[in-house]
Amino acid sequence: MALAAREIAMSPFRIKCTLRSRRYRRLEASVPAYVLPDPFLFADGELLRDPGDWPTRRRLELLELFREHVYGRSPEDPNGLRFDIVESDNKALGGLATRKQVKVCLAGASASPAMILLMYLPNWLIRSRTKVGVFVGLNFLGNHTIHPDRAITVTSAWTPHVSDADGVGEDMLREYIHPDGL
Repeated sequence: MALAAREIAMSPFRIKCTLRSRRYRRLEASVPAYVLPDPFLFADGELLRDPGDWPTRRRLELLELFREHVYGRSPEDPNGLRFDIVESDNKALGGLATRKQVKVCLAGASASPAMILLMYLPNWLIRSRTKVGVFVGLNFLGNHTIHPDRAITVTSAWTPHVSDADGVGEDMLREYIHPDGL
């Protein structure tokens, strides 16, 4: 695998992780056979017979398995979160949606660590005043890389190099501090 000397100098930790993860993908065939647990079999071996037992018993067991083996536990609700609407436009995407960019201050003060949450909400949904859930995903390249909308705030954080074909250009290295000082 050929890596640019510049990448190695800038991010030895990222490269080490990349090399390790590629090794594991090649060994996927050596993973032993396994069987997923039966969703209708309680942890004590009893078979689910009553639909009322699903939400009150089996669903809770499955959620606990996901907490233990997949996602981990959610942290406690943080104290002092602050939400500031940075930008809002109800004519986004040709008038079909409202774009909102919300700065989430993680420690309450505007100078605290923060992230920008980008949302596109369908205007018909806003007009209907219907409450719905939303999907939230982390984006490590900056919100400006997900859509060519020029009004999306360009991140000031470091992002890895993305080609000019993607419309982002050169690295935006503002600060890079590795925990081990690398």
